[in-house]
Amino acid sequence: MAFNNGMAMNNGLAKIETQKLKEEICHDDSAVPVKAHTLDELHSLQVKKSNPNTPIIDLQQSIFGSEADKNKQQLESISASLASLTRETGPKVVRGDPAKQAETPKVVHASHQHQHQQIPPFSNITDSALKFTHILYNLSPAELYEQAIQNEKGSFITSSGALATLSGAKTGRSPRDKRVVKDDTTSEELWWGKGSPNIEMDEQTFLINRERAVDYLCSLEKVYVNDQFLNWDPMNKLKVRIVSARAYHSLFMHNMCIRPTPEELENFGTPDFTIYNAGKFPCNRYTHYMTSSTSIDINLARKEMVILGTQYAGEMKKGLFSLMHYLMPKRQILSLHSGCNMGKDGDVALFFGLSGTGKTTLSTDHNRYLIGDDEHCWSDHGVSNIEGGCYAKCIDLSREKEPDIWNAIKFGTVLENVVFEEHIREVDYTDKSVTENTRAAYPIEYIPNAKIPCVGPHPKNVILLACDAFGVLPPVSKLNLAQTMYHFISGYTALVAGTEDGIKEPTATFSACFGAAFIMFHPTKYAAMLAEKMQKQGATGWLVNTGWSGGSYGSGSRIKLAHTRKIIDAIHSGELLNANYTKTEVFGLEIPNELKGVPSEILDPVNTWPNKDAYKETLLKLGGLFRKNFEVFTNHKIGTDSNLTEEILVAGCFNECAGNYEKMGLNNGALSNGLAKIETQKLKEEICHDDSAVPVKAHTLDELHSLQVKKSGPNTPIIDLQQTVFGYEADKNKQQLESISASLASLTRETGPKVVKGDPAKQAETPKVVHASHQHQHTPTLSNITDSALKFTHILYNLSPAGRSPRDKRVVKDDTTSEELWWGKGSPNIEMDEKTFLINRERAVDYLCSLEKVYVNDQFLNWDPMNKLKVRIVSARAYHSLFMHNMCIRPTPEELENFGTPDFTIYNAGKFPCNRYTHYMTSSTSIDINLARKEMVILGTQYAGEMKKGLFSLMHYLMPKRQILSLHSGCNMGKDGDVALFFGLSGTGKTTLSTDHNRYLIGDDEHCWSDHGVSNIEGGCYAKCIDLSREKEPDIWNAIKFGTVLENVVFEEHIREVDYTDKSVTENTRAAYPIEYIPNAKIPCVGPHPKNVILLACDAFGVLPPVSKLNLAQTMYHFISGYTALVAGTEDGIKEPTATFSACFGAAFIMFHPTKYAAMLAEKMQKQGATGWLVNTGWSGGSYGSGSRIKLAHTRKIIDAIHSGELLNANYTKTEVFGLEIPNELKGVPSEILDPVNTWPNKDAYKETLLKLGGLFRKNFEVFTNHKIGTDSNLTEKILAAGPNF
Repeated sequence: MAFNNGMAMNNGLAKIETQKLKEEICHDDSAVPVKAHTLDELHSLQVKKSNPNTPIIDLQQSIFGSEADKNKQQLESISASLASLTRETGPKVVRGDPAKQAETPKVVHASHQHQHQQIPPFSNITDSALKFTHILYNLSPAELYEQAIQNEKGSFITSSGALATLSGAKTGRSPRDKRVVKDDTTSEELWWGKGSPNIEMDEQTFLINRERAVDYLCSLEKVYVNDQFLNWDPMNKLKVRIVSARAYHSLFMHNMCIRPTPEELENFGTPDFTIYNAGKFPCNRYTHYMTSSTSIDINLARKEMVILGTQYAGEMKKGLFSLMHYLMPKRQILSLHSGCNMGKDGDVALFFGLSGTGKTTLSTDHNRYLIGDDEHCWSDHGVSNIEGGCYAKCIDLSREKEPDIWNAIKFGTVLENVVFEEHIREVDYTDKSVTENTRAAYPIEYIPNAKIPCVGPHPKNVILLACDAFGVLPPVSKLNLAQTMYHFISGYTALVAGTEDGIKEPTATFSACFGAAFIMFHPTKYAAMLAEKMQKQGATGWLVNTGWSGGSYGSGSRIKLAHTRKIIDAIHSGELLNANYTKTEVFGLEIPNELKGVPSEILDPVNTWPNKDAYKETLLKLGGLFRKNFEVFTNHKIGTDSNLTEEILVAGCFNECAGNYEKMGLNNGALSNGLAKIETQKLKEEICHDDSAVPVKAHTLDELHSLQVKKSGPNTPIIDLQQTVFGYEADKNKQQLESISASLASLTRETGPKVVKGDPAKQAETPKVVHASHQHQHTPTLSNITDSALKFTHILYNLSPAGRSPRDKRVVKDDTTSEELWWGKGSPNIEMDEKTFLINRERAVDYLCSLEKVYVNDQFLNWDPMNKLKVRIVSARAYHSLFMHNMCIRPTPEELENFGTPDFTIYNAGKFPCNRYTHYMTSSTSIDINLARKEMVILGTQYAGEMKKGLFSLMHYLMPKRQILSLHSGCNMGKDGDVALFFGLSGTGKTTLSTDHNRYLIGDDEHCWSDHGVSNIEGGCYAKCIDLSREKEPDIWNAIKFGTVLENVVFEEHIREVDYTDKSVTENTRAAYPIEYIPNAKIPCVGPHPKNVILLACDAFGVLPPVSKLNLAQTMYHFISGYTALVAGTEDGIKEPTATFSACFGAAFIMFHPTKYAAMLAEKMQKQGATGWLVNTGWSGGSYGSGSRIKLAHTRKIIDAIHSGELLNANYTKTEVFGLEIPNELKGVPSEILDPVNTWPNKDAYKETLLKLGGLFRKNFEVFTNHKIGTDSNLTEKILAAGPNF
């Protein structure tokens, strides 16, 4: 007969397929997916409605139902924005706050287009696809205030009405972590290399980070979405979408971008650029290019920006500015880092300057119309503001000096990182406790004289602001065009304290175009455009020093703001154009001889220095620094005017300083007169001027919040966290928390997370919390503090009381495992490398540490005290914690106290998907085992069985290395001490048959066989529940009580009675309960050597006898074959039993080659005189569809006869093909069913089916024929001969 697994039987019987190997991996016993597209649908399946039934509305029919098309389009667009690029559809989004769902019943579910083919099939459903993400869309400031105060610690309403917030560990930008995708286009267009702000990354890394950000945002219950505009010029307006996790970020961008009208919002459509702000979630340090926990990534081709690892809102603002610095020049529009205002006569002035130079302050002038304070465009039509708001520095803010900014801080304004009095909420703008980079973000309309719309004619004056820490630049200088370009390209100023990491006093620096951190093209491109526009429009350039006079920083004093305002007023009025000028030495600047309202002696800085030699020396030093900085630009032609480049070079300090700089031997060292040295800002790794802020002065969020709020009355001392670590608690508790912190540690950071015991929701009940960190010397420096390092993770420690994805289970293949483990065809071990494991571990740990609380179980495996393993399970769900509480061995209080470091750790972040852009990932799920690291990571599946079987795989590796046989078997013991092992896959009855109220239960699923006897690996049972009844399985029925986990069952909605016949959710319903719930469980779960080894098969072909006695070779043959059927519900897509083979009755879990386990089993059976049996619990009288299932009562009689020894004494007949010995009769079992041929009405069909099954056995065993089994040289041949004989 030509059996090819594909032909129909010639007698017309239904064809039964063998299980096909998928991509050469082992038997796949995953469950069918749930029959739902959403969590609501899934929950509706779980609860049975009482009569009269409430109809469940078809979700697909209700999508967008009864809502306006515009609302539908908005939600479709948002879903598309949030879509993973590796999945068929975007997430399901619904409008409104989930906390107020009762108030907004008419929600709209958004997906991609409604076409049927775009709805993912059930087989592709993931946890991410099931849930809704609630979209809080373009909320008003009042709504965002409510969200911030309710959900974001550190949010307060101040006395002025502004919202005070904290930006976390980062209080300034992180330019060294900002990256741009370098592709074929940008590699040619953008400025790369020395001095450039553009740090490259590749497309793949961007997509990895995008996926990480989108997965995090979609894992949240709600996200904030802002659809807004950039650029007030209607001809060049851009649509931007900002997706964020914090109300603070949403309100910040509401203020900083241009707010759409209701009509504009209704017709918004697809954005031109999208920001994914997942700043609360760190980047993965194992991802290529990542150098810290922070990454800000721009992809110009995809028109997207991703933020990870920083909550500083300014990253969004400046990311959009970088975008405009790319797009606008391509339209021949000059983008400018400048303030801009306009006089009543229409005269426009631009203000250039970095943070701390006074750009916002000076452009905000109540005598002039404010066009904008920071970012502008200069087109052929004039100037336009890019933004819809202002972002003003608040440090030392006063009503007298800056009344317009002071008055703008009111309801709707965001105050970042300020300190206020705890009761009256009055802000102290002089307090730098949190940071010196305190800020206010408010709509531009809050400035009374703002010009709306924010556009104006061509500028008349271009004012370059510098905060000169050397004190040698004049308060004001008139510049010619070449000088203007020179100082524009140079971008000299000082980094004022608070605007850069580690800067505590002003430090000289240069930033091209007064904004090198944001420009995309080479600075000379912007300079050439500025020169062209100034020349065409007849604009005048000015250099204004807002820094020091009368000496350098430390000896001189800051120029008064009042004097600077007088200078600016004189520029606006034209008064300075008519003044008399004197040219300075070195820089050749023209300075006015006098100016009304400004002391004449300060106009020329030499007059204010008491030591003229020191002045000259400092002047030459600064000139040298300018010259050295400009060297990088000397080889670039500027614009189309061939003379302009030469004129600009001459316009610099190349007169006296050209020779004197070298002659004086000044090389950034101390000045010869002993004055304090002032360093130029050193380039760090050849990137541009770095204007990031100093880190917060706190190690924890509690410390940070204590800095934010000023205590009134007698100050409450802030306790040093390091001194209180583990204070007043027992050393054992300390060690537990240290161990847990170490388990949760990122491998790329200095310390583990701060962990504290107890539920945060019940903190009032457990006031004596213990803060855990690593030893004091490991406390991270403030410069390394991240948001993850600031927060506590609450540990719920050892609390009281669908289906697996084997195709996504991977094992790290290293030098050891590549030699030891079973790889290749038929193996369950799908390889991954160490780096990919570490990437997934980091992803899981970052997710778990981002949660407010996680569950930690410290438990044991293996009841054998000589081979017990300590395991730790870290999970995000109480369900997982209770499941493992039941399934692992529960420690006594004494054992828990002395638990120490675990032997193996599981990180269950199953609610969070893996990143499909990570190497080896083929779906949203990954279950990864690293035997060298003794760790397991779970991503993208919440099925608890993955933990149980992951630990079983571990035991399948460790135990054989100790000469202990690990077995996928049930085990029980008679009252006389006779032990039986039950082998079989899901659905064969292993749990049912090993749970026998007449015998002691040692365990139902996983065991070890050592030289001392057998021991259960687990502390619980995991029984299938489908069609469970009290009559058939009383012990399992009675074990389902308080403490048991019931997975995916359906129950009646009111009385909560479970219907075990209902398969609405899945056919793979399960119960997980402690083994003690079985009344006759043997505690401890150990026993002597087995007397009987029972191999169970659910034969869908119906040709195997109900029971057969096996010789040793036959036992090994059928043990290695592992034949059964996949009963419906235990594999993805299986709706009826399907023949399959699973080596050792557990190929999905074994680590070594099956012959290793078979040899060990043969040796132990032979040594202990155990007998092998093959028991068929499947079909009789025909195949599935024509025959019937063998009655459980008959199978129980057979098992009883094996236990009692009755079957050993029976008379046997040998069957054809398989050569199995079957008893002629057995009390309590009809004799006719003992030989299956008797039960088939069609004997030819029986013979044909028997031959077919024999062929399948033979074909399956081919892969094992070349492996020697054990040390007995004849055993392999005997085993091969024990198979089907044709």
